[in-house]
Amino acid sequence: MANGLVYFGDWSGPVFALDAATGAQRWQGDGANQYAAPAVANGTIYDVSKIDNGAVVALDAATGAQRWQVPVGTNCCSMPAVSNGVVYVGAFDDTVHALDATTGAFRWGVAIGHDLFTTPAVVNGMVYLGSYDQYVYALDAATGAQRWRFHTGDRVVSAPTVANGVVYVAST
Repeated sequence: MANGLVYFGDWSGPVFALDAATGAQRWQGDGANQYAAPAVANGTIYDVSKIDNGAVVALDAATGAQRWQVPVGTNCCSMPAVSNGVVYVGAFDDTVHALDATTGAFRWGVAIGHDLFTTPAVVNGMVYLGSYDQYVYALDAATGAQRWRFHTGDRVVSAPTVANGVVYVAST
């Protein structure tokens, strides 16, 4: 929710904006057949695709008009995280993708292990995320360079939370 609107996607593709107070539909835009909720930042909705030629899509938050769409070549299944003008998203190809939030231009992509279902947490220049390969990863937000990884003993299924310098995750 942002600016009095609730944004959500539909399995079949559309992204909807509803008035938070009344539930009235404000707009319906072309989304990306998502697994995850869209992210909202700086007047833009960022949506991810569940289809085989996966994509990250940016929509104008006020109108639903598409600003850009970038294919990433595989299903995206994590909710995007947006920080300092960059969109971070994990995908089924074991890759974390970093895209320019304004243009969709590719910044970096790092293959780290196994399917990435969790939403990245971006804190103090680091991207933290968990994987089905039983690891939590810390990547440099600017370059994607791995700073560390931690073996949890089981698949990481929740988005990391970072507070007071500690990273919290759940694994199953």
